[in-house]
Amino acid sequence: MKKQVIIVLLALLTFGECTQEKPNNSGKKPTAPDAILSSATTASALEEDACEAGTQKAKADEAKGIIGYYFWGIATPPFARVLKEKYGFVIHSKGCVMNETEGKEWSCYNAYMDEVIKKKYQQDIIGLESKKSHLEDSARVKAKKEEITKK
Repeated sequence: MKKQVIIVLLALLTFGECTQEKPNNSGKKPTAPDAILSSATTASALEEDACEAGTQKAKADEAKGIIGYYFWGIATPPFARVLKEKYGFVIHSKGCVMNETEGKEWSCYNAYMDEVIKKKYQQDIIGLESKKSHLEDSARVKAKKEEITKK
């Protein structure tokens, strides 16, 4: 019973804080749609700023003769090593944890670099090496399955 009362009180306090009206710069109290729009506009502006930052960083790297590429997630794909060793790419390997704007910045950086790569190599090197890597992985898996079934 005590647990239920505490949960209800916390819910009321949280709901009360979320619905509390606060004046904005114009002196008018914001309505719920205004607050949502303001939040969405701020998020959109942050994403645009992050994208611009990623593009500018890519342009700066290009000016220095650097071709970089960001990978993020659980693991860096195996073909990233090929990109580094065979093509001299600078690989930025990030983990799974990122803030809201980092992914946007990295995506825009990569999008700009995709164009630089296509211009330099006349093809999509990232896609090509990714396909090769997947085919090699499939061949390894197939060979391993055959080896296991022979035993």
